[in-house]
Amino acid sequence: RYYQITSVYVTHDQTEAIALAHRIAIMRAGKIEQIGTAHALYEAPVNAFVAQFFGTPPMNLFLGHIFGNAWEGRGFQVLSIRPGLRQGQAVWLGIRPENIELSEHGIPARVEFTELILSQQAQLVYVTVAGQRCTIRMSLSTRAEPDDLLHLRFPPEHLYFFDRDSGARIG
Repeated sequence: RYYQITSVYVTHDQTEAIALAHRIAIMRAGKIEQIGTAHALYEAPVNAFVAQFFGTPPMNLFLGHIFGNAWEGRGFQVLSIRPGLRQGQAVWLGIRPENIELSEHGIPARVEFTELILSQQAQLVYVTVAGQRCTIRMSLSTRAEPDDLLHLRFPPEHLYFFDRDSGARIG
């Protein structure tokens, strides 16, 4: 015989929650924001809070507006975004650190410092993009030293958009 046991385990440690749970509830101020598998929470966050809370390092978020087929923020823009966003709409653009690519002619970013994750043969590169902090996860084979100038590409297929006021994911 098999018995199913339902239990609730409370933790602030994402790694622990992922290791123990079939489903995870993300809460804020006593309210459930989203319930789902770790994969669902990571890939399809319902709002900007969940997007930044779930994932290590957290999702990068930049405030800006939609104009034509571009998102324009403070000091840079991202072209060829998906259709269907309201013109002039104030939105947070989100992108996970592992989805940012290096590009010869991309968005300029100044390296502040790097954090090696040797067990995963990766590094976290902390940069400043138009005065805003951004984290990139990349291979150890790519050199990034403090004060280096990198050029970044935010692939459209990896972009998230969240309403500025409510934080709700758009689309």
